[in-house]
Amino acid sequence: MTPFDELDLDGAATIESVSPDRLDHVRERIADDLIERHDAWPVVRWLAATGDDRAKRRVIEDLDHVMSGVSRALLTDQAAADNIRTEVVFGRALHDRRQIGRAFEFSSALHASLADPPVDRSDPDFEEKVRRRRRRAEAHEHRIVSLARLGVQPGKGLPFWELYMRRRDKKSWGS
Repeated sequence: MTPFDELDLDGAATIESVSPDRLDHVRERIADDLIERHDAWPVVRWLAATGDDRAKRRVIEDLDHVMSGVSRALLTDQAAADNIRTEVVFGRALHDRRQIGRAFEFSSALHASLADPPVDRSDPDFEEKVRRRRRRAEAHEHRIVSLARLGVQPGKGLPFWELYMRRRDKKSWGS
């Protein structure tokens, strides 16, 4: 089987039906991206370039299951408490958020390639909110990394010297 990196996307447009073996391989590569962080964009682009809407819908359905399962796990009360309490679970939450983001990007690309007449589903206000939240999340992740370099561990609080360095110019430590 030819690797997806070497397949011609123009040649994929002539494919009307993806074989079951090839579809299983596509699904494995996407799952590998979501779990192990190996890049699956060549596979998704190839599938999007084919004319097999049934295969695209099947993969979109799989991606929707991934997104709903991971988001449900992230939103439980116990998971939220664990995310704050331990670094291991906090790292798992970062992994889960990345997994949801990648699944959404793959699903969006496949939705855009379906043969149905294109429907403009963009919502500028929502897209701006998403951009703001992504910037905020990236800033938060950078702050987590910088605090980890300073020796701050989740659930342990700030070291006294960092608090002192922040407050040393103020007259009263109470304000």
